[in-house]
Amino acid sequence: MSLPGYAENERFEDVALSDADLEGAEFEGCRFERCRFDSVRFRRCRFEDCDFVDCDFVTCKWPESGLREVRFEGGRLMGIDWTGVRPFGLDLRFTGCRMDHSVFYELPLAGARFERCRLREVDFSHADLSRAVFADSDLGGASLRHANLTGADLSTARGALVEPGTCTLKNTRVAVDAVLPVLAALGLDCPELRALAGGA
Repeated sequence: MSLPGYAENERFEDVALSDADLEGAEFEGCRFERCRFDSVRFRRCRFEDCDFVDCDFVTCKWPESGLREVRFEGGRLMGIDWTGVRPFGLDLRFTGCRMDHSVFYELPLAGARFERCRLREVDFSHADLSRAVFADSDLGGASLRHANLTGADLSTARGALVEPGTCTLKNTRVAVDAVLPVLAALGLDCPELRALAGGA
């Protein structure tokens, strides 16, 4: 099954595309379930108020595509280069997704939500993550260098390396284990915090 050039309030199930180009397609209020988009290039496409449930997007690209009020639930979104998406109106939500090795470099992700996601080795460098929420997500090895984390909530995230001087921090919520490496780098030790983090 292929995808049409335009669809509104439709449901797509078990669509499988591989190493394909989808150009200029527009989808509004659509729901995609159990679809596979491996190495697909979404060129100048538009997705608005759409849901992707248990869909795979391995090593996909989104050159000049618009994603507004788009929600991803479950599925593998690994190795995706998101940097080509149109920044205007970008609005994304991820729940229970595996997103290792993806790239969000310099993207405006203010208010984005990542819930129960695996985000290992993801590149968020120079991204605007103000007010973003990383709820119960794994950020092991992820790069947050020069990211704007103003008002971001990483208090339940694991593996987040937040370094003062390398990113913008203001009213940023972090877990205790994220604070310990910062203190150590400053030559400080706080046994009470180590105890809270489960350390010796």
